[in-house]
Amino acid sequence: MSQDSLLARKGAKALAAGLVLAMGLSACSSATNKASNAGPASSSLLPTDAQPHDTVSADAPSESGNSVESTAGASKSLSQLADFPQGDDDSALTQFFLPNGTAIQIPSELVEKIGKARNFGPLTGVEHVGEGAYMASFEGGKYLVYKNGDVEPVIGKIAETWIARGGVNSDLGAPLDDEEAISRGWSQTFEKGIISWIRDEKGKYSAEIRKK
Repeated sequence: MSQDSLLARKGAKALAAGLVLAMGLSACSSATNKASNAGPASSSLLPTDAQPHDTVSADAPSESGNSVESTAGASKSLSQLADFPQGDDDSALTQFFLPNGTAIQIPSELVEKIGKARNFGPLTGVEHVGEGAYMASFEGGKYLVYKNGDVEPVIGKIAETWIARGGVNSDLGAPLDDEEAISRGWSQTFEKGIISWIRDEKGKYSAEIRKK
């Protein structure tokens, strides 16, 4: 074989090897780009409503200026709620997870208010108190009461007076509105009466109850 023929064959082999290498590099680069665009395998999308606990404007005048600013965090005694009653209308209830992980069924309106009651402090319990009424309790004697699709807070000395009489099942029933400031204190309307926390002429505060 002539020297020219030998050189031609070697050149053809070198060209073929170069083409194979180029094709391999191109395939590798394409795979790398696809993997990069795919993102990390562990990433996941959270629902837009997965971050509860927005601030609520629920000042407590009847608490004599006591202000609570803490997230609704770990509960102290919630394990007993594992067998929570289903209530009077199961179709209107929503699954809610207590801070200890226990799942219960409560009205969606109450779930929303609990999520917004950040300045109420840690949640300590949720009760089904009969006749379609539910009550969420927080540290420091603050309550959110659900009945007939409405949720109202009961706080401070008015709450203390109301709970002492039996709460929702008392002769006053459930709250119909938030407390309001009056000339010498604060007042809150309930189903069957009004509780006022008022100051007398000597500056002393006491509870006044008026039945409807």
